[in-house]
Amino acid sequence: MGSIIAETFCDFHRSRQKNADNLSTIHVRGDLMSDNDHIDAQWLRAAQSPPPPPRRRGFGCALSLLVLILVLAGVLFYPRVQALLTPVPTVQIQMESSVLPDTAPNCAANPRVAAVLHAAMRGQTDAVVYDCDAGTLEACMAELLDDPELWVRSYRYTVHGGLNAHITVTFDWVYPDDGPARREELARTADGLLAAAPAEDYPRALYLYDWLLEHVRYVPRETYDQTAYAAVCEGEAVCGGISDAYVYLLERGGIPARVVTGTSLSADGTADSHAWVAAELDGAVYYFDPTWDLQDDESEAALPGYLSHTWFALTAERMAVRHTAEDPTLWPDSRANADNYYVRNGYTAAEASVAAAAAAVRSQWDDGRAVLEFRCETPEVYAGMQSLLFDRDRLWDVYRALGSYVPSSAYQCVDDQQIIRLIPTR
Repeated sequence: MGSIIAETFCDFHRSRQKNADNLSTIHVRGDLMSDNDHIDAQWLRAAQSPPPPPRRRGFGCALSLLVLILVLAGVLFYPRVQALLTPVPTVQIQMESSVLPDTAPNCAANPRVAAVLHAAMRGQTDAVVYDCDAGTLEACMAELLDDPELWVRSYRYTVHGGLNAHITVTFDWVYPDDGPARREELARTADGLLAAAPAEDYPRALYLYDWLLEHVRYVPRETYDQTAYAAVCEGEAVCGGISDAYVYLLERGGIPARVVTGTSLSADGTADSHAWVAAELDGAVYYFDPTWDLQDDESEAALPGYLSHTWFALTAERMAVRHTAEDPTLWPDSRANADNYYVRNGYTAAEASVAAAAAAVRSQWDDGRAVLEFRCETPEVYAGMQSLLFDRDRLWDVYRALGSYVPSSAYQCVDDQQIIRLIPTR
């Protein structure tokens, strides 16, 4: 109807301009439109009124652009914001100690980076780290890889720049299929051991040390042998796994401990890469090498059931005879001696005499041990004792001083620790 009315109105004006005398036509047309006068009046008012102001298109476009920018920014920065707002637990890579060094200073200085990496390594997932450069990442990873519970062969990382800068880290797992399950098994085994272990530092450390000597064999394997799990749960490992296992058991049992890496001198003077342990007993630092106290098959056959403690709780000086740390300045020059195995049990000789030797081994003899051993307090006493017992054949006087007759006896001498072992035939 609107379009028709518009056409009718336009014809009326054109007709009047062309033929002003044709009133009948006008009247006819006027009669036809008489019913629509109110519509014409409205149209005329609309035509005479000022045009409406133009729409403010610029404001709407700006608002739409702002919303789009906010959406894109949310999509771009959401992972970063989520990572920053997500609470992360504090990572304790090692027990605090007043005498042992802090071997994880970078993790302590970058707690969020350490926590993200630690969580990813425990859960065996990839990691995304924000607000961290490559140097900090590598420093934190070097410290985390010393954690006996984190089992990683290698890792790779990619640095992403730009507004949403971050680093992605992927890992090559030691146990790719069931690492978390093995970690739980290790914890259950350790907790079972600790439930039966003595409470005090020295007997607790000795109990765990002896358990390793009884249950672990030094076996390089095609499968991974450098983990605490391999030593504790599978019973086969090399020095890295055995040292990790002892540190894991000690710290889970409340005794601060660290793995020390460096080189050791073998019997033929060859320097090899090696790992051993530093631990805090009764407020002092001692050094341990459970790997070197393991019995090989030949020794086990000759001395069944014997447990060696040559390398249990040594001073820094005695350990340094055949062990050199990768960073010697990091490790305390500890001279504590009270919790050394031989000193603690009274298996020592301060002079080269038959009486001193007999006193050092008497309690072992009374206990019926197959091996009677003692440590000489100085190299001079050790040399004098060797001369007395073996060169001058006074060994039999030691057995007579113990009140017994022994038909024969073998012996061993451990030169670098000044230890003498007597192996009598009862």
